[in-house]
Amino acid sequence: MSTKLLNKADDNLKVAVYSESNNFYDCAVSRYYYYLYQNIIVYVSQNVVGYSSVNTQNSHSDTIDEFIKSIKNRYNLNYAEIFKIQLIQQLRTQRNKSDYHDRELKTQFVFKRCFKDNYDTVTSFLKAKAVI
Repeated sequence: MSTKLLNKADDNLKVAVYSESNNFYDCAVSRYYYYLYQNIIVYVSQNVVGYSSVNTQNSHSDTIDEFIKSIKNRYNLNYAEIFKIQLIQQLRTQRNKSDYHDRELKTQFVFKRCFKDNYDTVTSFLKAKAVI
């Protein structure tokens, strides 16, 4: 499962970069989020003993919560680091809005403020810890 899911994550990243560069900001939000989320699923499945993904209405939130808890314990994070990693839940909320709400991210400025700045913070932190 891990290799195929990571391949899908990489595909989502490519589509996200393409979407952002072509001003399809809501699509970019969704694809950046799924790149991150699929990496989280792989991490949790490999590192959280006894965790079983359940497909419920809160499955993303629950999986992200398990991921955050695991990372906090594994790396003994300080408050600033905990704040950074908890931004993942905000990214999830923004992805939901981009996919399902009657709104559009029309400018790069709004896209960066609503999503991309937080995404860059989270992914930089996780890459520095070699988690993704």
